[in-house]
Amino acid sequence: MTEAQHALGPLAGRVALVTGASSGLGRATAVALAQAGADVALLARGRHDLEQVAAEVERAGRRELVLVADLADAQALTGAVARVVEALGRVDVLVNAAGTDVPAPVAELAVQDFDRVVAVNLRAPFVLAKAAFPHMRSAGGARSSMSPRWPASAAGRMPAPTAPASSA
Repeated sequence: MTEAQHALGPLAGRVALVTGASSGLGRATAVALAQAGADVALLARGRHDLEQVAAEVERAGRRELVLVADLADAQALTGAVARVVEALGRVDVLVNAAGTDVPAPVAELAVQDFDRVVAVNLRAPFVLAKAAFPHMRSAGGARSSMSPRWPASAAGRMPAPTAPASSA
């Protein structure tokens, strides 16, 4: 990193992809990455909230890319990574901050609800990592990949009777 890049922030010249970027931990992480100098691709289901976060990224002087996608759709996720590389030139940081749950006792939980929780919380981080890591390696190595929901969520550490999908 050049001295000029460091003056722009420790992540100047880097590109981050953040899921769940429309609210909560994802939003806060996306804004913090922008303030640290990274350009940020924002991925979530709600365009309106993503555009508000995009404005915060722009106020930090960084480029942003709004990506509206359902994390349960693996094809949309691989397409999202391709769009990040096309629009922002690279992927250096992957933050899987999105997560979902369908609170219900096992006897009342529908199989399709269980499948959605697994698709969003477990399969989506895998699909995104699989799509992003080749780009991250070619850019000089991965900076970060995390998934705060699985298995690091409280339900993943201590099974809850009304969160069987997150406890799997």
